[in-house]
Amino acid sequence: YNQSASWLAEKLSPAITTAVGTATATLYLNKFSVFPVNLGAPYSTIVFSGLPTANGPLSGVGISCTVLLYWPVTTTAGAAVNSTVVWPSSVKWPDGTAPTLTNKQGATDIISFLTTDRGITWYGFVGGQNF
Repeated sequence: YNQSASWLAEKLSPAITTAVGTATATLYLNKFSVFPVNLGAPYSTIVFSGLPTANGPLSGVGISCTVLLYWPVTTTAGAAVNSTVVWPSSVKWPDGTAPTLTNKQGATDIISFLTTDRGITWYGFVGGQNF
């Protein structure tokens, strides 16, 4: 029995793939805290869901999550995908500016978020880029 593998399986969301026509990646925070997102659409919108209610059992608890953004190596036509990520307006970034993402074939960017007010305000920060 591998306890760490079991813990990770409970926190890791199944991969979310955005594509033309389904360009929204919904992060179900009541189920997972790590979200792999395969970017396949020109514009991919990130949505936070499953937040605690004002009087719920987790109303005073901070919530954090991490998003792993994966750029495809190539599209089916053989060309790179240039994908713009649209973050929720509730996200505050250092100096008020969202990070410039790698947007490079086969790259991975790691972005983390923290809220202490049930998602009214999220603090976004870069965990690493161009892995």
